[in-house]
Amino acid sequence: MDLRQFEDLTKGSFELDKEAMEACKLRWNEVAKPLYSLGTFEKHLIKIAGITGCQDINLDKKAIVVMCSDNGVVEEGVTQTDQSVTAIVAGHIAEGKGNINTLARFSGAQVIAVDIGMNTEETKTENPGKHEEKENPDKYAERNKSENPDKYAERNKPENPDKYAERNNPENPDKYAEKNKLENLDENAEEESENLDRDTEKEKLEEPDKDTEKVMTAKLDQEEETARQEIHRATLQKGFIYAKVASGTFNIAKGSAMSREQAIQAVMTGINLMKELKEKGYSLVGTGEMGIGNTTTSSAMASVLLKLPVKELTGPGAGLSKEGIIHKIQVIEQAIIVNKPDASDPLDVLAKIGGFDIAGITGLFLGGMLYRLPVVIDGIISAVAALTASRINPDAVHFMLASHQGREKACDYILKELGLTPVIYGDLALGEGSGTAFLFPLLDMAEAVYRNSPTFCGMKIAAYEDLQQK
Repeated sequence: MDLRQFEDLTKGSFELDKEAMEACKLRWNEVAKPLYSLGTFEKHLIKIAGITGCQDINLDKKAIVVMCSDNGVVEEGVTQTDQSVTAIVAGHIAEGKGNINTLARFSGAQVIAVDIGMNTEETKTENPGKHEEKENPDKYAERNKSENPDKYAERNKPENPDKYAERNNPENPDKYAEKNKLENLDENAEEESENLDRDTEKEKLEEPDKDTEKVMTAKLDQEEETARQEIHRATLQKGFIYAKVASGTFNIAKGSAMSREQAIQAVMTGINLMKELKEKGYSLVGTGEMGIGNTTTSSAMASVLLKLPVKELTGPGAGLSKEGIIHKIQVIEQAIIVNKPDASDPLDVLAKIGGFDIAGITGLFLGGMLYRLPVVIDGIISAVAALTASRINPDAVHFMLASHQGREKACDYILKELGLTPVIYGDLALGEGSGTAFLFPLLDMAEAVYRNSPTFCGMKIAAYEDLQQK
């Protein structure tokens, strides 16, 4: 996809549905409680109604997308750990063993790990001017396999996934990467499932004795679950959606992180993924990331986009000392001097001093706008992506929800710039989408009150009046 096609896709007006929002607000006012007493949670649900265009809110199917990528600036010594940690931690997430997976199981969300730019290939990333097109994406792998799955993991397991990586074809910008190489396995698994269904129907027709009916039903349920798990294993292998733009970015202290074309490709990966999630029936999407060095790129972008000094926006990341923070600030300042990003051009800022993870998450926020799905901001990296999306199209902010006030200095500045209010102040700095996982159960509880609590009419008592509006 070229720049003109990208601009055509993302420009235009995208407003909230005011009628749905008003209907949601009226429903809140009917619930037998003091008016507006659930505060920001009421506002979040009203906004979700405006995003989806329906006051009948259902948040059952949730996902947390974790964009995994490496950053060349790590070679400047701006992190406590080396770049190899990205692949190790991301691998655990893909296998369902990461911190975010634990949180997601208890918050009723499906974790989707995306390799959008990890340095896991032998060929080292060159200067972006020398980048070549990537080969066709690899096949899917097993996702979120838990040693101790609970009811939430079961509820939110996805259907056979499609490919999310964008095919590099300008004439068909919304197409994804090559067909899954496991299609034959998928077909075999589906055939086995169909045979099992026929066997199940046959046994039902034989009308078992009442004494053995419960035992047979339990056996059939177990066999069906086994078959379903086999389909899941055949379709998903290593856990990652393969959408690699390149094997990490170039060192921003020496030059541009990526080419403009690569930035668009990474953003489109996020947009296309949101389209898939919408088609799969997901109702709420959290944004997460894994990439050593990405608080450096995030602080750099925040400084340029907000036009604020680097030192006001830069924190310790994953545990730098005071001396380490000073060095980090110096590296970011050098990167801005070397690359001279144009603050009025968000794609230029992203390409010159950003990262593939930030670009992919930017696409998630733009995709939320295009396909009318609420998208939740996590910490600093996610917040910078949200800011970038809002600079590409200001209407993107209408489709965002803030989860928490992150520990990094830039978080507060960015959320205020976006006009969004977080609901969690827990001094969080874990990343991976963890803040979104904390928010999800809170939204579920708000939805439960919205749907199930008694009304003034039902209790035959007078409703509260909004005296402040009179």
